[in-house]
Amino acid sequence: MSFRHSPFIFSMSVTISRPETVVDLGERIYREQLKDLLEPKQTGRFVAIEVNSGKYFIADSPSDAMAKASSDMPQGLFHLMRIGATAAFTTSSILRHERMARTFGR
Repeated sequence: MSFRHSPFIFSMSVTISRPETVVDLGERIYREQLKDLLEPKQTGRFVAIEVNSGKYFIADSPSDAMAKASSDMPQGLFHLMRIGATAAFTTSSILRHERMARTFGR
């Protein structure tokens, strides 16, 4: 099954005013709770982490991981990572992140 409940659950909802907050929370959940659980068996796949609940969704592609995540949690805030990699995407994705930053009012 691709959907998992993380043992690490935030006890409060986090107000997100900057995209960097989602990144920081997602990477913290991954580093502290998911890295040892997912690596090396899931290395190369993608994980979408909902940063308020710690729930995560695994798939072979970034779009499939996000589709599963948003289908189950339409109001969720997700951090997408490639399991076992230092970055999910190359610099070509920076433009999309810049547009997202403008959306958040930066």
